[in-house]
Amino acid sequence: MFCWTLCAKKRRRRELTLFLGFLMLSFYILFYRNKETASHKTRESPSTENWWPGQSSFYTEDESIYFSATQMEKYEQRKDRICGQKWQEEYKKLHRDILQSRRPRQFIVLSCNEPEEYNCAGYGNRLQGMASLLFLSILTQRAFIIEWDEAAR
Repeated sequence: MFCWTLCAKKRRRRELTLFLGFLMLSFYILFYRNKETASHKTRESPSTENWWPGQSSFYTEDESIYFSATQMEKYEQRKDRICGQKWQEEYKKLHRDILQSRRPRQFIVLSCNEPEEYNCAGYGNRLQGMASLLFLSILTQRAFIIEWDEAAR
């Protein structure tokens, strides 16, 4: 008898949870989703005369987000601020110090351990990963090592 009432309570709780979940999904579909599509604004794409060095061809409702050539300059300034002006010389010195045992051996290693059918992605994905790990190795003052056995296909 005790199990019967306990099982009935669990069943009722599960049914109530499913009902409330279905109700929340229905409200989302009816109100929130329709509100988003109803307020959708269309706009002409920017004219081609302003694409360079101004706006790029992607569209967003926030007009302050357009990519421009000046943003590339901001990236270069940010890189110099974070990595410093002489990051290449400092990185070469880091490698020399590690090889001469003046600094502890700390590495960031890029390797491919995936099955053959994946081949660790294509050249673009590999280069993006290499650039990110090189930047991370500079920031953490570690040597960056690439351990690769196969070519991209």
